[in-house]
Amino acid sequence: MTVIKKILKKIRKTALAVLRYFPRMRWWARKTYWNLRHLQYESISNKVVIEQKTVLFESYSGRSYACSPWAIFEALCADQRFDDWQFYWSLRESKIEDLKSEYSLLVNRATPVIRGSRQYYEACAKAASWVINNRMPEWVHPRRGQVYVQCWHGTPLKRLGFDLPEAAVAALNTATELSWRFQIDAQKWTYLLSPSAYCSKHLLSAFGVTSEAGCTVLEQGYPRNDAIVNTMGSGNIDQIAEAIRQRLGIPHNKRVLLYTPTWRDSEYKTGLGYVIKNELDFELLQKRIGKEWIILLRTHYYISNRIDLSSLDGFVFDASAVNDVNDLYIVADVLVTDYSSALFDYSNTSRPLILFWPDYEFYRSELHGFYMDPNEIPGPKCVNTEEVAAAVESQDLWFAQYGEDYEKFRQRFCPMDDGLAAKRVIEQVFSP
Repeated sequence: MTVIKKILKKIRKTALAVLRYFPRMRWWARKTYWNLRHLQYESISNKVVIEQKTVLFESYSGRSYACSPWAIFEALCADQRFDDWQFYWSLRESKIEDLKSEYSLLVNRATPVIRGSRQYYEACAKAASWVINNRMPEWVHPRRGQVYVQCWHGTPLKRLGFDLPEAAVAALNTATELSWRFQIDAQKWTYLLSPSAYCSKHLLSAFGVTSEAGCTVLEQGYPRNDAIVNTMGSGNIDQIAEAIRQRLGIPHNKRVLLYTPTWRDSEYKTGLGYVIKNELDFELLQKRIGKEWIILLRTHYYISNRIDLSSLDGFVFDASAVNDVNDLYIVADVLVTDYSSALFDYSNTSRPLILFWPDYEFYRSELHGFYMDPNEIPGPKCVNTEEVAAAVESQDLWFAQYGEDYEKFRQRFCPMDDGLAAKRVIEQVFSP
């Protein structure tokens, strides 16, 4: 990082720390900043010609090359009709360094651009189609003739945007500010991808989309789940899982518990960002299940700190930096999560699910609230580590108690996840 970038980063952190306590000033500062950046973007985009056979992809604001944008990119690369198309991937500078060793497909078929760079804005202006799973920068708007495919990144259990409780406050956004930022993005959409009627309804509501006149909902399944479904039904799941274990460096003779806690709006530290306060007692779990199990810890991409796992070597593995969470779903024998959308995607594995809710009432009434009664989710509902340990120890009996409800759950929330979602999206959005 250059000296100038370090200085600018420090200035930004200081400004955010101050604006955190002054919502009205923050609102004004953001609007002013976005307007100025939009003028800068227009000065670039007006000099660029839109090319119909060019697509820009972005996943988690450039933090990875995964999720539905990656699935659609893979499907386009596998289809000979798109051999002469040009693809751009928007990535943070640190992720571009990983490409040489990890994803030859991206290197061979796409041009990586650093998010926020001039080359990035030129790619935004040039691409006839954007395939994004998070929000675009507020100052970047599609021009006439450009298509914005909003993939989003999961089925929501917790309320979002316009549906948040009125009193909900995040570190740098009131509920009003959050809904405002969601709606700015929704007004740009051409398509919204969805795996179910439930998801369509609540994403449209969260983003303040009152009419679908400017946005077509493609309820065709989540492309991000194609890899799970296709791998589980491939007939060689054991070999694939073993290869992933080798790549991750985890034991071959242990069962795998995947733990995916989501972030908390209330856990924010100035200058650092959102942090995780671990509620799961790993030492207790090691005593109870350590002979047979290991744990893969996957924190939310917002989380900026890391849990000290030095005393748990060989039992807990930090998998937060693994690019594609699907790899973790494929090797996991059981998922332990709280309010994360991971529980919907993981149901495509048809493997046991354990809910860990140590702060259920606080999360329900003061942070986000829920779109459905979480008690309808099949699986044991645990409030402490002892209950989680007991649920893991008895998970071989899980299907006898929850199996029938689990299949109904999957049919309700993942009815279109059949391994072909990306192909269907291509036919409706990109087919020549």
